[in-house]
Amino acid sequence: MWLPESPQPATDGPLAGLRVAVKDNVDVAGMPTRAASPALPHVPAAADAPAVAVLRAAGCRIVGKANMHELAFGITSENPWSGDVRNPRLPGHVAGGSSGGSAAAVVAGLADVGLASDTGGSARIPAAMCGVAGFRPSTGRYPGDGMLRLSRAFDSVGLIARTAAEIELVDAAIAGRPRLEPATLAGVRLAVPGGFYLDGLEPPVAQAFEAALARLSDAGCELVEADVAGLDAGAKDVHLTIVLHEAEQIWRAHAEARGTTLRALAAAIATPQVRELFARLGAGEAPPEDAYREAHDGARPALKQAFADYFAETGAAALVAPAVPIAPPRSGPRPAEAERRLFDLLTRNMLPATFAEQPSICLPIGSDVPVGLLLDGRPGHDERLLSLALAFERHLAA
Repeated sequence: MWLPESPQPATDGPLAGLRVAVKDNVDVAGMPTRAASPALPHVPAAADAPAVAVLRAAGCRIVGKANMHELAFGITSENPWSGDVRNPRLPGHVAGGSSGGSAAAVVAGLADVGLASDTGGSARIPAAMCGVAGFRPSTGRYPGDGMLRLSRAFDSVGLIARTAAEIELVDAAIAGRPRLEPATLAGVRLAVPGGFYLDGLEPPVAQAFEAALARLSDAGCELVEADVAGLDAGAKDVHLTIVLHEAEQIWRAHAEARGTTLRALAAAIATPQVRELFARLGAGEAPPEDAYREAHDGARPALKQAFADYFAETGAAALVAPAVPIAPPRSGPRPAEAERRLFDLLTRNMLPATFAEQPSICLPIGSDVPVGLLLDGRPGHDERLLSLALAFERHLAA
């Protein structure tokens, strides 16, 4: 974690004294924003990103910039330039990404809250891998300026903290709303999808998930087993088409604004897989406009509608699923094909809420190894989801 050059005085406010580690793709005044990459210059940001400014005004203390997967294009936070993010909860295993440093800083006690970004699970995956809580709000709930983006369609600022209670506290300050009480669980309807959500669960994940469902049922929740019509693993291809097309435009403009080219920027990237990807974008190999339009204007709205129909038909307050299907994998080099399979596996259950612009929160439910419980809420119903998360957290920990 990179530290600020000078100490910051404590201020008053609802979050007074709360320590925040900011992911290195989000601007903090006076500190460089390099997205943990040597391809970007060591130039201090002129101003805080709006999300950081809101937290400062609420009394937070920025304790440093958190390490991450280079340029946010990955899900392990292993980085040959800035150093691999280590999982404090499970030494020798990955912390998840791309916001791995934000999660690790919270678990290690270096910060109370990690400010993250989430394009396809980047706040929630490391929360699940490190055994803490991670939140992606409804699209547009938090200000997104002052952040190095991958996708205009999917990027969102996210939060990581030890508990849902801390996330609720910070969300209240950012959204300017009153504090929430835990929901009453008796009679709450929860949708439990099958299909790819439950494919290939490793035993510790399956056992923790089934135990959590049993506890929620005992608390009076009504569990409705129902698949989302029209949703399958092909959503990842739609997501990737949109992200790669938009990333090429965003990063080409970023390079040209610095008087260089996307191809030259790619050559300076340290992580081999990320360097290869950016090199392909720089060579004009991004998905073409017609494929992008088909994904963005056709498949994406259809998936969003499928989720709206799902919630309407089930009457569910939230969808409940395992956050990721496997325990944190071991750190260390892996072949490119294995890296791609791991990426698909860890983002699989994260993408639906991203498509549907829904709020989504991950809660820790593991014991021997970190396991995350994923709750996806209705679009725009962030307060309802957070109040449910408060109740889940209290009941599951009892």
